[in-house]
Amino acid sequence: MLELARHLSDCSLLILIWIVQLAIYPSFQFMSTEQLIQWHAKYTERMAWIAGPLILLQTTIVSIQIAQETSAIHILSGCVVGVTWMLTYFVSIPLHRAISQDGAGPVVLKKLVDTNWYRTICWSVLFAIGWWAN
Repeated sequence: MLELARHLSDCSLLILIWIVQLAIYPSFQFMSTEQLIQWHAKYTERMAWIAGPLILLQTTIVSIQIAQETSAIHILSGCVVGVTWMLTYFVSIPLHRAISQDGAGPVVLKKLVDTNWYRTICWSVLFAIGWWAN
């Protein structure tokens, strides 16, 4: 049952991050500053309700897997989850704050897309590890 929950959370986050990376974040550049500030507030609030529980579920499952079986593959998953959290907290959230405050400019919007590739890779790797290991 735990493996199924892991597969579902990994798959959900994989789909979500690729939609964000290829469609949502790049679309920000086509909005006026006023439109972006208004939309971004709605986007971040709604996305928190979607991504937040999935990220917490994935983190909980990986933590349980490490506690149940301290294998290299589970520890690797835990490390990738940790890197994803750090990227989110130290890179993505500050960029989103900048967008929320003043709409940011093209440099910040490009940086959001460019740096989000690291999170996209992390969640893709977690998906691959989850399917390979289980």
